[in-house]
Amino acid sequence: GEAISAHIKAILPKGTKTKRIRYGAITKKDLTEAIKNATEVDDDLVAAYEARRILDRIVGFKCSWPVKQATGGKSAGRVQSSTLRFLGEREKEIRDFVPITYWSIIAELLTKKKEKVVAPLTKPTKLKVNSKEMAKEIVDALKKGPIKVSAYEKVNKSTKPYAPFTTSTLQQCASSFLGWSPKKTMTVAQELFEQSLITYHRTDSKFIVPEVIQSVRASIEDKYGAKYCPTKQWHYAKSKNAQEAHEAVRPTDISVENPGSGDSNKLYKMIWKRLVASQMSQAVFLRSKAEFKCKKYVLSTTGSTCTFDGWRKCWDYGKLEDYTVPEMKVGDVLDLIDSSMTKEQTKPPSRYSEASSVKQMEKLGIGRPSTFANTLDTLKNRKYVEIIKKAINVTELGVKVVDFLVEANFCFVDLGFTANMENDLDRIARAEVGKLCILSNFYEVLKEDIARAKTIKEEKSKTNYKCGKCDGKLLKKFSKFGPFFSCENY
Repeated sequence: GEAISAHIKAILPKGTKTKRIRYGAITKKDLTEAIKNATEVDDDLVAAYEARRILDRIVGFKCSWPVKQATGGKSAGRVQSSTLRFLGEREKEIRDFVPITYWSIIAELLTKKKEKVVAPLTKPTKLKVNSKEMAKEIVDALKKGPIKVSAYEKVNKSTKPYAPFTTSTLQQCASSFLGWSPKKTMTVAQELFEQSLITYHRTDSKFIVPEVIQSVRASIEDKYGAKYCPTKQWHYAKSKNAQEAHEAVRPTDISVENPGSGDSNKLYKMIWKRLVASQMSQAVFLRSKAEFKCKKYVLSTTGSTCTFDGWRKCWDYGKLEDYTVPEMKVGDVLDLIDSSMTKEQTKPPSRYSEASSVKQMEKLGIGRPSTFANTLDTLKNRKYVEIIKKAINVTELGVKVVDFLVEANFCFVDLGFTANMENDLDRIARAEVGKLCILSNFYEVLKEDIARAKTIKEEKSKTNYKCGKCDGKLLKKFSKFGPFFSCENY
């Protein structure tokens, strides 16, 4: 936004008086306030923007060519390559995974009051029960008994409401509960923003202005009753790497609950409920737990029942567990109704979904709210990843590109380096360091990376095939048409 202002200012006739306004929603109130508080263009923010774009251009232009020559991949990028790295590492974990066989044991027990309890074996742990003989030995021991209650507790636990939406959490919830891709979520959110229904939807802030919070708290009392409105308002901590240039994503008018129909209404209702729930009372759950001992073996079971719904009265997405472990006392002997032993295998780690990859990007400090969805689209367009049943599968080409980037030790695929670079860009915006200083330091490191990548690329391209026209060896290279052979003397 600051850069657009600077660009417009630069092409206006010399001497034109200009002011910059900043707003987070397209409403009369927000625009009027913005005009009242108009300021000059912030040159430090413009410098941070320019540094970001130059960094992306340097990486894209300078590093894509060796990547293409070595692997056939179309491009490398400061944000896309860091994202591809953690996706590629998960893909290799899955491919290299060796399953472990174990036996899970579950017992059905009957209390003194004739109430049934289902309790899995917890000691020894599942993976330690690694043979059929051992599993049978445990089942036989349970049949002989006695099975006694060794621990029992019931305790009330309170849970704080979720914070209002940031771009990342909005994309994650839309994926989980609406089945949408991050791209679709941002498209629908853009429509809501343009209709003046929500605040700006590209944000990493959980902050809500005080007057809106007061309005929300008043509406909670009216709609749900005084017990659903806590005595003090909730505050949510700033996330690591957050710039907080805008408020959290929220409705511009809390009195509007259903502005329309279709997809836009589905997303709006989710945003509305998230904001209102964020200022409601804690939900209270009765957590119950029991442990049962039979010789050296331990079984256990847990339960949870909501005793006061609190913020869950409004935020009704997702199911709540509703099971309480029956009352019993330590020392009680339980009857064994039945027991089972099932042969199972450990499963590989699950692939990232689009939503969980956005969460990981945010956690690692890769990119910004405005780039999360676009980064995944870029990886798909480059054929580095493909979405199969909502899971991100890294292709052979994607793995090949990751392997080359890591082997060449490019600085921008070092996830710690990437997060630190985001901090450096924020420091430029805060006038703590100059743009040229950050760019120069980065380019000195990158030049060495590129030289190393070229050496590795040349080594990898060598073959044992002889050229038909001279004594040279053929090199394997890549073009937009695919792989081809070229003489080393060409």
